[in-house]
Amino acid sequence: MNVIAFNAAYSLYPHITFEERTSLLMTNDNTRAASAVAKYCARGWTFTHAPLPNKTQHYHIGKMCSISDSMTWRIPLSLEGVQIRAALSPTSPLFTWDPIQPNTWAIVRRDRLIMHYNIQRTYCLRYCYITAMTALYESVKEHLDGQNLIERSKVETIDEVQRSSIYTWSDISIIMLDVCLIIFLSGGMENSLEFY
Repeated sequence: MNVIAFNAAYSLYPHITFEERTSLLMTNDNTRAASAVAKYCARGWTFTHAPLPNKTQHYHIGKMCSISDSMTWRIPLSLEGVQIRAALSPTSPLFTWDPIQPNTWAIVRRDRLIMHYNIQRTYCLRYCYITAMTALYESVKEHLDGQNLIERSKVETIDEVQRSSIYTWSDISIIMLDVCLIIFLSGGMENSLEFY
């Protein structure tokens, strides 16, 4: 799995992707994936529903992953000529990060391997985010639900032009979540993560 953002290209599972040329197929509906599987098999890739026992360490099973962890390869891209995005509104903090950064996920074993994440999407977020830790997701959701009420009450009686000038996006909450998570993990708490 690879991603290109405005400032970098990322490989989330670099060893399996570039050294093994293997992809973990995590669907029960093989008909939907058939054309993609055929295309990449013709290019020399192999697909598996479960990693071979001697390859499991490259899938980081049961570990929370993110774009900024040490398991991800990051290739910086030139920012020459790139303008940093402006604030989304006069009352919103300036984005000094790429919205891809705070996303987390985990491959976990249930009756089969699944990609676990919770989708953080709400009225007061400009972008959609994912987080692997359900308890953390619920905590942030509670905060964002309150922000939704505030933002909706601010804009419900005004026109679209005025709305964009007083609406405050709460994406900074997601970045603060990411900072708290880094502090949490640096304290050696990674073994207490719950993915359910």
